[in-house]
Amino acid sequence: MYCPKCGRENLDAAVICLHCHAPLNPEKVIDDDPLARSRLIAGLVAITFGAVGIHNFYLAHYVKGSIQMILFVIVLFLLHPYGPIAMFVWGLVEGILILLKIINKDGSGRYMK
Repeated sequence: MYCPKCGRENLDAAVICLHCHAPLNPEKVIDDDPLARSRLIAGLVAITFGAVGIHNFYLAHYVKGSIQMILFVIVLFLLHPYGPIAMFVWGLVEGILILLKIINKDGSGRYMK
């Protein structure tokens, strides 16, 4: 089995590359990690409450979540009525990207279940 990151050959039973320590089969690593966050929960929270940035707190992106929450409050009062619609679209797009596995890691670098 070849590592997707460094391209070197590893043992077939290896889970992590012996050379660069990258996961060889992320799906297998996900099943073993009890701290991995749920992709379904993150995606649904992003679609429903994504305008406020709640999903970023769930995914341990605390700075991004705080900025998005402050931006939502500012936009709510200054750019009414189009600002909140733009923030909703932002959350909707992030929710779709999470559910499609394009965004596949949380803030601590773990793959989502």
